[in-house]
Amino acid sequence: MKKNNINSYFDKKFLNSFLVLGLILIISIGILASLLHGSSQSSKYHYIFQSYYGPKYLPLWLIKKVSVDRSLYDLTLSNGTVDLDSDLEYDFDSKGQINLTPIGIIPEKNYSGKWTCWDRNGIVRATYNITKGKIVGLSKEFDSDGLLQLTVQPSVNMFKRYVLVQINYYSNGDKSELISLSPNCEYDGIHKLWYRNGQIKIHSIYSDEILISFIRYDKDGSLNKKEYYDKKGVFIKRELYKDNKLTETETTE
Repeated sequence: MKKNNINSYFDKKFLNSFLVLGLILIISIGILASLLHGSSQSSKYHYIFQSYYGPKYLPLWLIKKVSVDRSLYDLTLSNGTVDLDSDLEYDFDSKGQINLTPIGIIPEKNYSGKWTCWDRNGIVRATYNITKGKIVGLSKEFDSDGLLQLTVQPSVNMFKRYVLVQINYYSNGDKSELISLSPNCEYDGIHKLWYRNGQIKIHSIYSDEILISFIRYDKDGSLNKKEYYDKKGVFIKRELYKDNKLTETETTE
């Protein structure tokens, strides 16, 4: 009787262990399936797994396809231009729409909403607002420490032309540069530079890459000089300042 009880005890213990292992296996499969086929925007873990580890360690037939049925790994294999460690880049298509080379996987063709890119270490490297697969509105990019590196905002310049206004930042969060870029990535509109102390350094205006005006300031914020050019970029005059007062005017370069 005691022997039967002992056998029954071990049978139950084995069965319980088997059930626990089965439950762990089911949960693990569920987690893996979620990481593989859930939205990459569900969490940073979904994004990291689908961007860097799934394509590298699992067979392609298991990987969720993204952006016109291609994963980042497929892109790497097919044209050799996208690397798993690639940086974030913008470019324009023939219609002036912004295209994105992301740090990880690409948004689906008709995706709309906020899109966040994480690196392998779980640091947010970029956030985008996307409508039907195209970047719209404000975008932000961050360095490997998670500090804001630049922002990009579509706009219309003073010449009523479409531009991207890009603002770069110092590591302390202050602005370092503002650039207005045309669809051909040429200066078109306002260009500004700041000193690290926050004072404006340069304020210039371009029209289709042609410099129209140029103003320089000293570190204390006082005016240093102004330069004027015609619409073809030909020099007109230069004004020199000291203590914010005009001291000299030059008409030849």
